[in-house]
Amino acid sequence: MQEWVYLEVKVRDHAQAKAFAGEVKNYLNASHEDRYEEWGKGIEVRGNEVVNYYDSDMTYNDYCKLKEELFEHVARALPEISFDGGCEYGFDEEDMPSKFRKMYRDGILYEAEGRKKEKLIFCSKSYSGKYIMPADVNQICCGAFRDCCKLEIVFVSENVNKIGKDTFSGCTDLSQIHIPYSVKKIAGKTVFKGCTNLTIYAPVGSCAETYAKENNIPFSAE
Repeated sequence: MQEWVYLEVKVRDHAQAKAFAGEVKNYLNASHEDRYEEWGKGIEVRGNEVVNYYDSDMTYNDYCKLKEELFEHVARALPEISFDGGCEYGFDEEDMPSKFRKMYRDGILYEAEGRKKEKLIFCSKSYSGKYIMPADVNQICCGAFRDCCKLEIVFVSENVNKIGKDTFSGCTDLSQIHIPYSVKKIAGKTVFKGCTNLTIYAPVGSCAETYAKENNIPFSAE
C-alpha cells in the first residue's frame, strides 16, 4: 500500500542545508540503494530548509527505523550542523499519529511528540561539561552517550525508569551522574565502562545505590 510521507528540516543556513542533503543522499546511495531512487533524488534545498515529499510502499515500522538511522548518521557525520528549526517527518497511515519530530538541540538528538522531548537518541561526542536532561525525557537509547569524552556531569530525568547497555560507556571525564529513584533498572556492567572517575549520586535505597555498590563505583546519597 502506498503512503504519503514527508521530511522537513530547518538548519542554520543554506550551506548547512546543502551539507545535510548531500550527506543523506550519499548515505542512502551507499547503504540503501533500493531507497535512493525514491528518497534521494527527491530531496530539495530551499534556503536553510531541506524538504522531501513522496509516496512510499514502506511499512510504518520500516519507515521509522530508517528515519532514525538517517538522522543518527547525519548527527554523527556532521556534528557542526545546528537544527535550529527542528526536524519534522510524517507518515500518513490511519491508525498512526500524523506527525513525529526529531529535535536536535545543543548537541543532543531527541525524538519528540509535540513539544515534548520524550526519547533521547544520541549525544554528540563534542558535547562538554554539564548536561541536565529535560523533564519530558522518559527513555534513553542504549549507547546514547557512548564515547562522549568531554561530558562531566549528568542529571537524569525523573521520568526515566531504565538506563540501558553502554549508555555512558567511554565517557572518560564523567565525574558525577545524578540518578533519581524512578530508575528501576541499570542494564549490565558496561553502562559506565571506562568512567574511572565517576561517583553516582542517588537516593538511599534506590536501584542506583545497589548498582554502585555491586560494581564498586563510589556512591553519594542525596
